[in-house]
Amino acid sequence: IYDELYELCSALSSELPSISPEEIDELNEKLYKAQLLEEKYKLPYPLLVEKLKEELKELEEANELKERIHILEERLNDALRAYGELAQALSRERKRSAKELEKKLKGVLSLLGLGDGDFEVVVREEREGRYGKDAVDFLFRGGELWRVASGGELSRMVLAISLILPQRETYVFDEVDAGLSGEASLRLARLLKELSRNSQVILITHAPALCAAGDRNFMTRKEGARVVVEELSREEKLAEVARLMGVRSEKTLAGARELVSLFSESPPFGRSL
Repeated sequence: IYDELYELCSALSSELPSISPEEIDELNEKLYKAQLLEEKYKLPYPLLVEKLKEELKELEEANELKERIHILEERLNDALRAYGELAQALSRERKRSAKELEKKLKGVLSLLGLGDGDFEVVVREEREGRYGKDAVDFLFRGGELWRVASGGELSRMVLAISLILPQRETYVFDEVDAGLSGEASLRLARLLKELSRNSQVILITHAPALCAAGDRNFMTRKEGARVVVEELSREEKLAEVARLMGVRSEKTLAGARELVSLFSESPPFGRSL
């Protein structure tokens, strides 16, 4: 039995790894740390290893995200540089177009009785946004247009802009003749007539000249809670123009006929601008 045990010990000894005392101390240190971790996190060591793997995976994903953020920051900086160049170019074009628009509008505004020195387009730098870094102000009589202009003046301003920009299919004007009479009202009627050659112009008016310039005229009146709209015949139109000119009489009817014929026979007003 002794011999057999001796041979067995010899065989087992040959299978033992060659470990130095320093390595044994290192393994004992690691084992001690593992035991501390088990005690701290209340988990057995195998589960701690799995937890560590999960944390390492999340850390790897975080590092990938950090790299992604870095790439996006570079792309953002490139986009901001491109935006700055485009915004600067847009600002230059705005300032050039503002002067051109101002010049064209002044010529038309004087025909509409709004004066030619009271309108100004100001382009000023503001915070950056999707439409560039500019704010555009339309000044009228020294103040912001929408603050100081009356309803009629705003309508005439829209008309002036409509005459110099590419035309649209339909325009609707209300109170565009407010504050105008005589020659100014006649000029306005001619401008509207010119605009209506290529677009539909719907106009609400009490001015005889504007009424006379219409190709089709409608009368509105209230009947109780209802509003009745009726298209006028030629004779009814003449009678209504005469009424708008003052008391309806043979004299005003003759003036109405002359006024209506003036718009049906005269050349386009725009060609004489």
